[in-house]
Amino acid sequence: MQHIIFILERKNITLDNLVNIKILKIIIGNIKFMLIKNNQNLISSALKNVVNTNVNRCIFAFYLYLLLCNVSKTTAQSRFVDSLSAIIVQKVESVNSLKQGDFYLIQFERSLSNSNKALHDHAIVKRLKNDADIIHFDSLSDFATKIQSQIRSIYQINNDWKKSLNITNTKNDYLSGDYWLRITNENDWQIFEKSQSGISAILQFDNFVKVRLRNVQLKLLLNKSFITYIEKAAKARDSEARVLDLNLNPNRINTIQAYYPELNGSSETVSIKEPFYNIDDIDISGRYITSDRESDFSDSHALEMTTIIAGNGSSFLTGLGVAPSVFHSSSSNETIVPDPISYFARNNIQTQNHSYGTLIESFYGVAASLYDQQIYSNPEIIHVFSVGNSGLHISDHGQYMKV
Repeated sequence: MQHIIFILERKNITLDNLVNIKILKIIIGNIKFMLIKNNQNLISSALKNVVNTNVNRCIFAFYLYLLLCNVSKTTAQSRFVDSLSAIIVQKVESVNSLKQGDFYLIQFERSLSNSNKALHDHAIVKRLKNDADIIHFDSLSDFATKIQSQIRSIYQINNDWKKSLNITNTKNDYLSGDYWLRITNENDWQIFEKSQSGISAILQFDNFVKVRLRNVQLKLLLNKSFITYIEKAAKARDSEARVLDLNLNPNRINTIQAYYPELNGSSETVSIKEPFYNIDDIDISGRYITSDRESDFSDSHALEMTTIIAGNGSSFLTGLGVAPSVFHSSSSNETIVPDPISYFARNNIQTQNHSYGTLIESFYGVAASLYDQQIYSNPEIIHVFSVGNSGLHISDHGQYMKV
């Protein structure tokens, strides 16, 4: 009913004025977006009822409401297709034309419920929207028995859905540099890697492999069914700006230290994921926990961060940190993926600080997902990431491009 009132108000028409057939025709004529093929009969039926019942306002309002709902649904579906036009090839009209082992974009009537968890673990490769997923079936019987009744539409798709937003290359372009790949079949991947002189795996983390490519055509990777995601790896991390002053007052840290001096971190260990630092500095010495994960070089920024966290103020007031008795450990951030859980458990580490940045990523990348996965499996661990110093920089990809 709100739709109807909105339209009427735009034309300065009240329900009392609906006794005038000319006004009704004006309303229908001005709602041009209703004049689509699927709604022709509904419009005619609505006008016929209006004439035969001497403008029964309730019936007319009911018909108009149904019409608006139908148009709204059609418009939403059109927007859905337009938003994914880069990957949609064509709509699949019959489930009998589906091919086992292929990937399809399926739009559901609603998000899959918990009752479909088994299907989620088995078939969903990528979630694009709340009600749309990339689906892969090893067996079409799963489709027939579990979710066919919940499906709104199915689309045949190309392989561009595998590309992250920071890959703007076409499938015929050649890639060089470091990339992340998501692998679904380890045996197929190993055979493929050994056969390609231009592909070298340099790091593996669960089902993600970081590779170094040397003039490899993109479509060679896109066309492999066991590769379901390709992302250009972030370049080497960038340290943040130098700390020119330390003031604990804005966050009321000094107030907490005054009222609760026992909260000094003496029973905790914090990890600093940055290059190594001078562990003999007077403000932090005597509390270092060896990690065997230190970098080969030292950095003054890492020392500044450690002082802010763990400094005891021996040098001066600015050398007093948040937790002046906390133990600290260093882990190199040369590779910005999570450290193994054994490192945290062995050293009783529950907090790790990350004061560095990479290039802007306007998407949910591999590194972010790996950290989320770790804390989901180990909720006792806290990763603290800095906001960074690139607030005025502009992204060159994604929905926030040039913003």
